[in-house]
Amino acid sequence: MKLSIIIVSYNVRFFLEEAIASAFRAAEGIESEIIVVDNASADDSCEMIRTLFPKVKLIESDLNLGFGKANNLGLKIATGEYILFLNPDTIVAGDALQICLSYLEEHPEYGACGVRMLDGSGKILPESKRGFPTPWVSFCKMLGLHKLFPHSKLFNGYYLGHLSYEENQDIEVLSGAFIFVRKKVLDQIGGFDEKYFMYGEDIDLSTRILRSGCKIAYLSNARIVHYKGESTKKSSLSYFKSFYEAMLIFSEKYMSQNNKRWFVYLLKLAIVLKGILSWIKSILISWLIFLLDAAALLLGIYLIKIFWSKFYFQSDFYFEVDRFWINAALFTTGWLMAFYFNGLYDDRPSRKSLIVSAIGGFILNLLVYALLPESMRSSRMILLLSFAWVLFYLLSSRWLLYLGSQRKNGPMEIILVGSEKECDTAEQLLKFTYTDYRVLKRLSPEAASLLSSGWKTLIRTLKPAQIIIGSANQNLETMMQIMGALPEKTEIRLLTNSKNAIIGSSSKESPGELHALDFRYHIELTSYKRQKRWFDLFFSFWIVAFLPVFIFLQKEKMQFLSNIYLVISGKKSWVGLPHDFTHKMSISNLKIGVLTALPFGQNVENHLFSEQYLIHYALYYSVWMDLDICIRNIQSLDKH
Repeated sequence: MKLSIIIVSYNVRFFLEEAIASAFRAAEGIESEIIVVDNASADDSCEMIRTLFPKVKLIESDLNLGFGKANNLGLKIATGEYILFLNPDTIVAGDALQICLSYLEEHPEYGACGVRMLDGSGKILPESKRGFPTPWVSFCKMLGLHKLFPHSKLFNGYYLGHLSYEENQDIEVLSGAFIFVRKKVLDQIGGFDEKYFMYGEDIDLSTRILRSGCKIAYLSNARIVHYKGESTKKSSLSYFKSFYEAMLIFSEKYMSQNNKRWFVYLLKLAIVLKGILSWIKSILISWLIFLLDAAALLLGIYLIKIFWSKFYFQSDFYFEVDRFWINAALFTTGWLMAFYFNGLYDDRPSRKSLIVSAIGGFILNLLVYALLPESMRSSRMILLLSFAWVLFYLLSSRWLLYLGSQRKNGPMEIILVGSEKECDTAEQLLKFTYTDYRVLKRLSPEAASLLSSGWKTLIRTLKPAQIIIGSANQNLETMMQIMGALPEKTEIRLLTNSKNAIIGSSSKESPGELHALDFRYHIELTSYKRQKRWFDLFFSFWIVAFLPVFIFLQKEKMQFLSNIYLVISGKKSWVGLPHDFTHKMSISNLKIGVLTALPFGQNVENHLFSEQYLIHYALYYSVWMDLDICIRNIQSLDKH
């Protein structure tokens, strides 16, 4: 066997599918095998492999073993003369494997090589070539100085910024996304060090390759697409903590006592500085829009008060100041709560979400106003006019906020590249996922490949937001040509081999994205989880308030009291989904329910009906469903 390709996967079913398909295409003409180690994925990755790629050797782990340990599992059964450790969110160009193989065959002094890695929009990823993480290099990396001086040897030693991407280079560290290495070198130095869990394994392995007397090459003409990139989800403190822990293991193994002391000191300093900067940044980002909303609502209500006072009462000072500001504060709080619970601060909201938030806040404020004593009420007309102001403010402010985004408020304009069937499938997927789109042009693979340098003119003329490419292209040359012509705001997507999803990523800073034949369950969305949590608390409050009545209705009274405590403490929810159902539907991070999400009793014998209702509950969840289920099963709140 010439080549063994080892892929470690965790919950990336659609990306994994295309990675395997591209690896098979790239390995044509090479005696090879593909080994996938699944790290206890909750999705149907393993079933997909067994169905679509029966030739793949699949190892299913019951636990998430981490990157290094899982790769070592695959290495134990690998029989190739060369080993490729490949990430599941990659696509390998048709000639990349042959280029790597030929280079190592012709240069016996090299033990391993890496390749030019592109993100989902065709921009080169800096982790394509990396340097040894000395104390100074690591300090500059963690503090972000490498971004300020990208071409500096002094400040960007981590990504070897002084070396060109256009030429083959000797490098010191390979990226874990693509490590092409001789098997005999691994036999000599061992596989990955399993002390590392997520970060640092590739640095450690590269160091041992160099210390064995072999060189490591960066090959500029071998290319892969790495959708998620090294920067994905790495701005958080948890990443820097994990990176810090990995570097501590690294320093213990490879640094002198004096260097290690400086290394640890600089890392700790960088962690503290990064923590302060991240905290300030998170405060600004998290609270800025919230504070702007609060100020805008208060200002609007104040101006409405002045208008109504002059227009209706012919007076500048009709309303009592203290009473008015109490009402204004309550109204503003009510609307801000509605914004929060409807997810307006979680992601880009839809127009429907904005309108629902405004109406929800208005209803909440009406209830609060009705409960206020007469002496504290200001004016119902101010509340009514404030609703009009809130609706106008929400729609206009969010339009302005997202004005610069590519899609704006109109349909997403796309170019489709592929066969007629592939283009039709891509459109069906976009419709299924409720994407508002408009096809500017369809191109067959033959026409797309003939365009060559004409892509720049085409994209400049049509200005598409996205280009979706069918996977029938047997190599990635067309995709690479398009990527080379992409302006900053044009994204590229790929129809997977099974035609079940469209995958892609707009940059190294964003995670992989997909449009898939998967339902987007309400129950998994942050805003609905938040609403569910507040329902649990409010319902628990009413139970406690009328405890003698509720406890009388329950048979297992101690279990009922225990359930109240578990729900209030956040360990349970009043209504949940069965574990076997959530596993089957790949729904994760849900709390155990006291009651099952079935409205007509907890022991329905019609399993087909039960599953259909559970799917409906997950898809269209609202707190009213939980309230209905709890009321219908009011005597069953003592369930284990």
